Amino acid sequence: MMQLRRAPATAALMVAVALAACQSMSDVKPGDGRKATITGKSYNQIWDAAHKVVDEHLEIREQDKARGVIVGERPMSFGSYGA
Repeated sequence: MMQLRRAPATAALMVAVALAACQSMSDVKPGDGRKATITGKSYNQIWDAAHKVVDEHLEIREQDKARGVIVGERPMSFGSYGA
């Protein structure tokens, strides 16, 4: 009988945690960034290398080669909640 009374509270807690974890790409703000000077490589070679690294570690949400921008997001998992 005690378990039946806890079920709604447990379900409500799980829903609250799930909703609190939701984020959208509009929540993402640019970081401080880092700069590096790469010599001896073309822009296309550098773009391809950066794209490959981002694609291996994140899900690409937006990319603009002309501006040099790749926006990525970590895949959601139980521990990360899509951070």
